[in-house]
Amino acid sequence: MDKNKKDNKFVFITDEDSVSNEKELSFKEMHEKEFETKSLKDLVEASLKNPRKVPPREELDRTEEFKNRKKYISFETRIAVRIVIILALFSTACYFIYLALGSNKKDIVTYNEITEANYSVCETNNPSTFYDSKCLDEGLNYDKSTANFINILFKYNMDYSKSIPYDIAYHIVAITKIFDKDNNTKVLYKNEDVLVERTSISDISDRIFFDNNINIDYDHYNDLVTQNADKYGANAENAEADVEVALYLDTDEETTNVASVTIPLNENSFQIRKSALSNLNKSIELDNKGWNDYNSLCAVIATILIVTSLIILYRTTRLVLKVVNNRSEYDKLLDKILKEHDDDIVNAKDGYVVEATKKIIKVANFNELLDARHLLNQPIIYSKINPVKSEFVVEDESKAFKYVLKDSDL
Repeated sequence: MDKNKKDNKFVFITDEDSVSNEKELSFKEMHEKEFETKSLKDLVEASLKNPRKVPPREELDRTEEFKNRKKYISFETRIAVRIVIILALFSTACYFIYLALGSNKKDIVTYNEITEANYSVCETNNPSTFYDSKCLDEGLNYDKSTANFINILFKYNMDYSKSIPYDIAYHIVAITKIFDKDNNTKVLYKNEDVLVERTSISDISDRIFFDNNINIDYDHYNDLVTQNADKYGANAENAEADVEVALYLDTDEETTNVASVTIPLNENSFQIRKSALSNLNKSIELDNKGWNDYNSLCAVIATILIVTSLIILYRTTRLVLKVVNNRSEYDKLLDKILKEHDDDIVNAKDGYVVEATKKIIKVANFNELLDARHLLNQPIIYSKINPVKSEFVVEDESKAFKYVLKDSDL
């Protein structure tokens, strides 16, 4: 072996004091530094016969350095972590979408609902006020001969705890009934007159208020009883009858009688009955279908999370497909080494770590490691670090020759 061949036989990466300070040296440079003119064979034989004893202080320093190394995370673990992150991002995005749509948000609104039905009994059909000299106040006994008209004023008031959109309507009807004298729950005749047609009211407010004034011709409804009593088997003079003037509130769900005034008919002396609502401190639950700043914020956050999860998913998929489906130059070279040098290689199934007390000498290619294996008469220990990185090691008592095969270096 001539001198030039000997000088270029090996290219090493040495570490004089610590693993992190490894340097790539030619075999000649390494020998000039440690053994001057000794050949590779002399170096190996000297290493076998006289293992270098590492001072306790150096051993301690290297052990500490080994402990402080950054822990390696396997390829499988990184993929699993990415999948967990993708699922977490996507789940959080779904939650914010749920909030943005407001499917779990309902508004609780309190309200006070009050109706009034005020009336006066008048001799004329044009009373100026309820207290006109020709009109009598409510709550009295009235004589049929002087009660020609009943003036009725309906008021409706609804106060909400907050402004809400509403769309309602109301109408007023007069319902005349003639009852069986022996059974006053049995209705023999019924007639319904619409006094105020359906009137719609819609707005966005914290209050609903309206009123309406109605004049009832008392004589007209008495005549109606007289005309129909005989037809249904009742004595016209003694028939029991009344007319109910009612205010109805119309919503999408139902029509409700919210106030009424009931006037007896066919009686010489009579009293008027009335009814009204007084619902205080009530509450209703409203679906929140409006789109506000809160909904917009939730939608933006959900969009960002979804886009981020899709980006991570795309990159993860590309990486997995590259590793699983594509045979790279790294895979081809690794398979070639393992097949051609099967007799020289021992597979470390669970990985292999060189003792911290040994000096690690990195070689530039596998052939140099193979030469060292034959000279040291020690097997090459193969360990798979991850799908794109592998290590091959030959060692004696004091040194370890290492070759690292990485996809990024090819």
